[in-house]
Order: sequence, then structure tokens, then C-alpha cells
Amino acid sequence: MTGRIRTLQEVLGQSVTSQPDLLKRSLDALHTQVAELESLLRQGPR
Repeated sequence: MTGRIRTLQEVLGQSVTSQPDLLKRSLDALHTQVAELESLLRQGPR
């Protein structure tokens, strides 16, 4: 899950969150972040 977040952030041109910072988050928070990033990716460039 953390690898997916970091990859999505990189693809979207966002700053990439460090692995230790992501590991401090709850599983629900990670799922929410993945969903948000995937939504941004589907929207395409603005």
C-alpha cells in the first residue's frame, strides 16, 4: 500500500511521502489516500 501511494505521488508530480511517515498512518488513512490519488490520476492533467 505504501509503495502504491509513493508511486502515485511520483506519477502525479507530488512530493513523495517518506516510507517511515506512511508507516505511522492507519490502514484506513492509507486506503483513503490511495483512493484520493487514484481519483486525481483518473481526472488527468488540468
